[in-house]
Parts: sequence; structure tokens; C-alpha cells
Amino acid sequence: MAIVTVSPKFQVVIPREIRKAMGLESGQKVQVLPRYVYRTGYNPQAINHRTWWLGFTGGVMATDVALRGLGLWLVILVLAVANGIVREAVLVPKLGNSPGLILSGILLSGFVLLVAYVGLPWLNTQGMELILIGLGWLLATLIFEFSFGLLRGKALNEILAAYTFKGGNIWPIVLLVVAVAP
Repeated sequence: MAIVTVSPKFQVVIPREIRKAMGLESGQKVQVLPRYVYRTGYNPQAINHRTWWLGFTGGVMATDVALRGLGLWLVILVLAVANGIVREAVLVPKLGNSPGLILSGILLSGFVLLVAYVGLPWLNTQGMELILIGLGWLLATLIFEFSFGLLRGKALNEILAAYTFKGGNIWPIVLLVVAVAP
């Protein structure tokens, strides 16, 4: 962990190990976000809880932002499971297979968008971090779907069939909504 001092001209020197890890070069522009500024001096509790992730894009994401993103995805997971229960118990028996699947997909997409809309202020992030959170939500959803399907004894071909538009299934659109919602 590196501690820097703000000069009288409000300048800081980025420590060599951080410049090297991030691939920074002289003259390169760096975006500074307010939540990463500690104005009260050295506070180990405030600094130690933040672990930086160097992304494949060269950006960084704080662990607390990633964990908040995961927390929002867990809310989406609970809503998705509830949606699946309602689909199988009510929508498909009352409306039929195709209309039930379509309505279920629309409802789940709406839930995802609602969670993203309500949760974005709590995430307190922007730009590349939102893209990474969306991709993380998509990856977590795919891992959950494949793992849950395999644990239930479904064949891989049967799991992959859910990723087509056959029979009113709009699951691929729901996955797109999950990825772009943040």
C-alpha cells in the first residue's frame, strides 16, 4: 500500500510500483474519482479495506464496488428464482408455454432494470466499472444457470436449448438486459 502527500500546489506523485502496475506513462491522462480521495490524513481503516483490481482494460475497480455489484446480482438472483416459480406454477399453466415464457422473460427483464435503476446510486460508480459489473452479472448468471442445470441432472444439450428463441423463449434477451442494465 502506498500513501501519497498532497503538495501545496495540490499535486501528488503516483508511486513507482503503482505506475508500473497500471502501465502509466508521463503525459498520460488519468481520471480521478471523488470516492478514492481520503481528506483526513492517514487512516488505516479507511485505506486498508480497499483492494484495487487491475482490469484487463487497464482500469481499476475497488473491491467494495465489486462486492456491491455482487450484492445487487444476488437480489436479481432471488427475484429470478421467484420469477421461475411463478412462471412454472401460474404463468405457463394459465397462459400456455409460449405466452408464459414471454411474460416471464419480460417480468424478469423489468426486475433486472429496476434493481439496476435503484442500485446504481448505491454503487457510486461510472464508466468502465459499470461495464465490468454488467459483464460480471452476465458471467455470474451463466455460471449459476449451467451449475444449477447440471446439478439437477440436465444434459448440456438441454441446458443450451434454453439459449434459443424456440417456443416463446426470450432468455437470450434477458441475458442481454442483465449485461447492459448497469
